[in-house]
Amino acid sequence: MEHLRRDPRFVTRQQVELAAADRTAVRKIWTDNISKGGLFVVTDDPPSLRSRVTVRLTVEGGELALDAEVVHVVAPEDAKAWGTAAGVGLQFVALNDKQRAALGAYCDGLAAKLAAAESTDLPRTKAPVNELQGALHALFTGTDANDLYGAIGVKSDASATDIEARLAALGELFGQRHKALPPAQLARQENALKLLPRIRRLLGDPARRLDHDLRRGLIRAEVLAQKPLHEQRKLRDAWKVAFPERIIEAESTSLAAAELATTGDYPKAAQLGEQALRLDPLNAALRETVREWKKSGAKKS
Repeated sequence: MEHLRRDPRFVTRQQVELAAADRTAVRKIWTDNISKGGLFVVTDDPPSLRSRVTVRLTVEGGELALDAEVVHVVAPEDAKAWGTAAGVGLQFVALNDKQRAALGAYCDGLAAKLAAAESTDLPRTKAPVNELQGALHALFTGTDANDLYGAIGVKSDASATDIEARLAALGELFGQRHKALPPAQLARQENALKLLPRIRRLLGDPARRLDHDLRRGLIRAEVLAQKPLHEQRKLRDAWKVAFPERIIEAESTSLAAAELATTGDYPKAAQLGEQALRLDPLNAALRETVREWKKSGAKKS
C-alpha cells in the first residue's frame, strides 16, 4: 500500500493504526476504503467476529478515530491452508457529521490538517442512526448465537403480538436510508431485512418457537409438566424432536427401573424413575408410575 507509511496494524485488539503519508494518501484511503466501507488488516491474533474496533487514521498534523466492526476473520490455520495472510476484514460503521466534514475539508485542501481537535471528542451520530446501528449489531450478533429474542430485542416470554410488533418496527427501521451510512452499511440493512422474515417464520409458529426455546433452555421442564395432559402430549412431541438423545436415555433408564420394580425393589425403581423423568419430564405415564412405586416402597417400609 504505497499510500500508507505502514500497513494498517493492530496496536491493541480494539485499536488499529492506519498511518497515511500525506493529503493524497488520505484522499485515496477515503475513496478506496472508508467510503466503500471496508479494510483488511493482517494479524496473527485476530479479534472475534462482530467485535468493534477503533481505526485511528493518522497523518502529519492530525488524526481521526473511526468506528469499525469485524465482519470477516481469516484464522492463522486457515490462512496457512489457503496460502494467504491471516487477519480480519473490517467494515466501517456510520460516520458522523464532524468526521465527514473533517475528512472532506482535509481531502479538498480546505483545511491545513486533519483536525485532531475534531476527533478527540467525537460526538455520537444522530439518534435515528444510533438506533439503527444498535439494532443491526444486536440482530447479527443474536442470530450468530442463535439467540433470536436478543436479536430482535424482546424477552423470551414476549407474546406473539409483541414479537410481531417488534419485527414490524425493525422492518421499518432497517428500511430507512441515511446519508451518513456508507454503501457497505446499506448492504447490511438489506441483509437484515432478509433475516426478519426468517425470524418471523420461526417465532411466529408455536411449535417451531417451542423447539427453539427448548434447545436454548429457555423453558423449565417442571413448568411444562404443570400444564394440562392434552398440552403435555403436544409439548412432549416437540421435546422428542429437540432432545432425541435424552428420550433414548430415558427409555433405557425407565426399563431398568421397571425391572427393579418387578423384584420388589420399589425405592431403587423410584430413584431410577426420577432420573428418567429428568430426561423425559413430559412423560405423564412414567410420572404416574413413579408415584405408584413410591407408594409401594412406603408401604413396604
